[in-house]
Amino acid sequence: SKLFTELSVRAHTINGEPTGGFIITGMKSDSLLRKVGLRQGDIIMRVNGQSPMNLTNVISDSSLSDVTVDYRRGGRMQRLHFTIQK
Repeated sequence: SKLFTELSVRAHTINGEPTGGFIITGMKSDSLLRKVGLRQGDIIMRVNGQSPMNLTNVISDSSLSDVTVDYRRGGRMQRLHFTIQK
């Protein structure tokens, strides 16, 4: 799946301490994730219930079709769920 390769991210920290999330620092303008609602500056906290530290496992799963992203925007936790049509 190329889903998460359309993003630029970096580890999110507060006062130099990692929060366990990744902040979106860039995104292709035609990215599926932009189309479903994620924005630059959002902090991805979990993908399909897994820490974003395990994103390589999620990315390499070619059978991925149902995706749930827990993210923080403006200090509030939000959840986005979408299905990828194959």
